[in-house]
Order: sequence, then structure tokens, then C-alpha cells
Amino acid sequence: MAIDSAAVSGWFTTLDVDDNGHVSLDDFEVAAYRLMKGYEESPLTAKGAELLRAFTALWRSLAAAADTDDDGKVTASEMAAAIGALRSGAGSDFTSAVDDLADAVLGIVDTDASGVVEAEEFRRMLGFFGVARPAAEAAFGALDADGSGALTAGELRRAFRDFYLGSATPDVLLFG
Repeated sequence: MAIDSAAVSGWFTTLDVDDNGHVSLDDFEVAAYRLMKGYEESPLTAKGAELLRAFTALWRSLAAAADTDDDGKVTASEMAAAIGALRSGAGSDFTSAVDDLADAVLGIVDTDASGVVEAEEFRRMLGFFGVARPAAEAAFGALDADGSGALTAGELRRAFRDFYLGSATPDVLLFG
């Protein structure tokens, strides 16, 4: 599968919070804290600690695969170069870390404890990342594969995998 440079670019736009041309552990921690703050969850609670652990584990897995110069930073070009290996199974730890992150996010954003992410919960989550409501609604509609009106854990994991692995499909919509 070809590497979608737009997906890699979108990934950096979302996670490079200080717009310095690379992502680092700091960026992943900021994303975790942004969600915790939005959902009034402390890193000292089980859900908050799990979210922070999952973001940290994802960073470590990504850095192991992509940080070729071992400087603690991953540039867009390093990520693009690593995607092929990550997709081919050399990144099974990375894929597992992505799934763990999706599960941890589900634990935070599923505010009614239904076991799924409803449309409003999804829109709220994306709002914390600056995604406008119309884009969030379109993303939700595309990601809700079974048309149930909610994202199951499997649908959320698939969306996270597509996003973090730079899917070549045009519906990489996790973040609008």
C-alpha cells in the first residue's frame, strides 16, 4: 500500500502542537493532558493514568521504529520512511500500542459508560483538537461502518490505525 503523504502531514499537524517540525514525547503528553482536561479527568485516576500510559507507550513504539538518529524526535520524513515497516508487521508493537490508545481514549470519551462512542461524544473529543463540528460530523458518519450511530471499540481502533499508520484511503478521518 502506498504511503499517503497527506495522512502523514495530517498526523503531524495534529500532534506537533508547538509546530516545530517534529513530534516528541512532549507532544504526546500534551495530547493526553488535553483530553484529560477536556473530560475533567486527572492523571491520578485510573482512566487518566491509562490514557497517559497509552500515549507514552505509543510514543516509545513510534520512536523505536522511526527515530533513526536517536534524537528523541520524529520528523515527518522519518515517520514516512518508517510507515512501510510499521504496516508490514515489523511494527506489531506499534499497532498494539495504537489499539491500546484507542481503548484508553474510549474509556475517557465514553462519558455514559455505554461501551461505544456516540456522535456527540466523538464531536466533543475532536473539538479538543480544534476540529470544527461539520468536519467532526462527516468523520463520524464515515467511521461508523455499521451505521449504528455509535463507534464500537473495533471501529475506533480501525480509525486510530488508519490515522497513525497513514492509511492511503481517502477516509482517514479520525481528526476530521
